[in-house]
Amino acid sequence: AVNTQGDSAYEEILLEVLDAKSIEMITPDVTLREGETAVFQVRINIYPSPSMSSIEWQKDGYPITPDPSSNKYLISVDRKTLSVNFVEARDSGRYRCNIRNSVYISNTY
Repeated sequence: AVNTQGDSAYEEILLEVLDAKSIEMITPDVTLREGETAVFQVRINIYPSPSMSSIEWQKDGYPITPDPSSNKYLISVDRKTLSVNFVEARDSGRYRCNIRNSVYISNTY
């Protein structure tokens, strides 16, 4: 833009296009013996990055809350991996990872 004195001026702005692409369960269905460890991993292809998103693991529709005293459920720092240690019959079920960011909600089973 040019003002009445002939001076040009400009303002820069940042445009971010928020888009969420996909979440994919890397681990297929598993069958284990009691006492073994189940490991579930997801691949997340989204923008903003997963660090700008909410990532939650669930079992049969209920949030998994790791209990440090039991080490039953361990969730990695980046929240992309869930380990279920010392599996028992009651650990059978449907595990799901939910990803939420400002424009998208995605689930995987």
